Parts: sequence; C-alpha cells; structure tokens
Amino acid sequence: MALKPVDLGPRTLADQVYGSLRSRILAGEFEPGQRLRIREVAASFEVSTMPVRVAINRLASAGLVTAVAHQGAVVTELSVSVLDEFYDIRIMLEPEAARRGLERITDEDKPRLLDLLAQMRASVESNDNATTLGLDEQFLLHIYTAAGNDELVRIIESIWSRVAPYKLLYTATREFAARRSLECDELLLAAAEAGDSARGAEIVRESLVEARAELTRVISRELPAERTQ
Repeated sequence: MALKPVDLGPRTLADQVYGSLRSRILAGEFEPGQRLRIREVAASFEVSTMPVRVAINRLASAGLVTAVAHQGAVVTELSVSVLDEFYDIRIMLEPEAARRGLERITDEDKPRLLDLLAQMRASVESNDNATTLGLDEQFLLHIYTAAGNDELVRIIESIWSRVAPYKLLYTATREFAARRSLECDELLLAAAEAGDSARGAEIVRESLVEARAELTRVISRELPAERTQ
C-alpha cells in the first residue's frame, strides 16, 4: 500500500513520525506483516531518513513493529502464543485495578463515565470499531486511574498498545465484540453506582477471559497454522 503524504505538526520530526505511524498501526491502517520501508516512509512525511529510523526504533521497542536492518520494519504479526502471554498479564492486573478504582471512584466521576458510554453507543451503532475500542479504553482508564497507582496504569496502557492489533482484528471480525465491550462497561458503571467493587473486578476478569478465547479462535481461523505458534 502506497504511503500518502502526511502534514506534520509542531513537535520534533521523530516524535511526529512516531506518533503518526503508531496511530495508523493501532487503527489497522497497516496490516500485520506489512513492510514499512525507511525511504518510502520518509518520502511520505517529506523528511530525511534519520527521524524515520528513530521512530521505527521506538515502534520496535513498543512491540508494534520488528526492525529490519538497513531497510525499515515489518508490522508485528499476530500470534496466539503472544496473545496468551499478554492476556495472562491483563487478567492478573486489570481486575485488581478495577476493584481498587471502584473503591475510590466518586459521584464526580460518573458524568464523565456516562458521557463515554453515550459516545460508545453512537460508535457501536455506526460500526466505528476503532472509535469504540478507543472509548472503551478511556472508560476503563478512568476507573483504573481512580485507584491512585500511576505505575500500574502505565503498565496497563503499555500492554494495551501491544494488544491493539489483536483487539482491532477481533472487533473488525465480530460485530458482537464492540457491543459486548459496551455491555461490559455499562455493567461496570452499575457496579460503581452500587458500590460493589468486587463485582466490578469480576466483570473485568470475565470480559478478558472471554475476549482471549474469542481472539484465539479468530486468529487461529484467520492466520496460517505456522503463524499461530
């Protein structure tokens, strides 16, 4: 796929290239396995190759691409074994983050959560999967942040970046997935209103277990056998 010219803003060139490529990868604009050639990327951004190399190194550190010496990078391909590793971590961390967050959440937080749910309903109805995914993460992040552990939130956000291509494949393949995310967030808000943090933690755990099982089926069906290992 040809890279279209991109208008860069006021940040440093490497930051701009990194941010744009990261957003496009997470939005599914680049397919897993697609090659990003340094000179082509540089031409599309109308910059030299140096900031592109820096950006690609950062993307590789985030696990979104695999760097290829002197050439560029390949967008990270999907793997069931990698999926399992990340979801094991999510299942260990996120229910506890939800429990702690729901214990500290206040009435002042609820208008923001209600607004995010309203936006999610609209995006689900318009089949805008990428927007739904982003809103779901904002909703969960608001609850997790209330727990008061900034390092925990940073770790969770880092993992979200790594699993975003998997989640996008899931939502793009099954309309159910986006609606299910909305339903889970609605249940979380109900748990918050009831002051039931234990129930909220269980909702998150059940959602993650279900998502991992569905993603495993989707990846196993969509990818050749040698790429699911």
